[in-house]
Amino acid sequence: MSSPRTSAPRPKKSHRWRPGTKALQEIRH
Repeated sequence: MSSPRTSAPRPKKSHRWRPGTKALQEIRH
């Protein structure tokens, strides 16, 4: 959390719109 470098390669928007994650979220929902 203190490291801004980890936040750069780990965008929150990208995490949500990831290939495969969309299908998993739909099934989970």
